[in-house]
Amino acid sequence: MPVPTRRRGADSGPVHPVGLARWCARVTRSRPFEAAIVVLIMANAAVLGVETYRISVRPARRCTGWK
Repeated sequence: MPVPTRRRGADSGPVHPVGLARWCARVTRSRPFEAAIVVLIMANAAVLGVETYRISVRPARRCTGWK
């Protein structure tokens, strides 16, 4: 099977995102975004801990929607 050849100008260097892609890339590289993700992960761990804890945490479990 023959290997396709490269087209001229196909390797013109790195592609830079434009518009919405550039904004998304800038947001995801920001320090506040990283901090927000860490806080959300920690909050999720706390909620899962409350929901699965067997000793009396009924008021907290009721707040999360579990009986």
